[in-house]
Amino acid sequence: MLIPIYQAHNDKIKGLLGNGYAPGTLEHFKISLKYLKEFPIWKYDVKDIAISKIDVAMITEFDFYLRSEKNCNNNTAVKYVRKFRKIIKICLNNDWLEKDPFVKYDGKMKEVETEFLTDEEIKDIYSKKFRTPGLERDIVIFCAFTGLA
Repeated sequence: MLIPIYQAHNDKIKGLLGNGYAPGTLEHFKISLKYLKEFPIWKYDVKDIAISKIDVAMITEFDFYLRSEKNCNNNTAVKYVRKFRKIIKICLNNDWLEKDPFVKYDGKMKEVETEFLTDEEIKDIYSKKFRTPGLERDIVIFCAFTGLA
């Protein structure tokens, strides 16, 4: 079944935090697993999917679920599906699957245009007084110049 394999994978990543894996990586895999737990209930009214039943149609439906039910944009949906693909590769490497169901899946990232603050906007932020604790002007300016969110 899919969910225990995915959970075992996430448990291994948790054990390797700081040793090749960052906390953000684990968090993305956790979210992908959460959505993969919800998906078969939504689509098939079952709690888990046998890995032998995973095909391109199921993958395409999962992609649709992410976009429609979870309101993920294209790039976010593709990233979650790619996390799922890693689990399928584990299944293939262990001979639990005979063929790769992702061969015909075509999830492509879209180019994102990043908008930058103008000099005028940076000056406005720099001259603003913040009342919220923790929202220091220098932190906001630092983030603007370094590209941190």
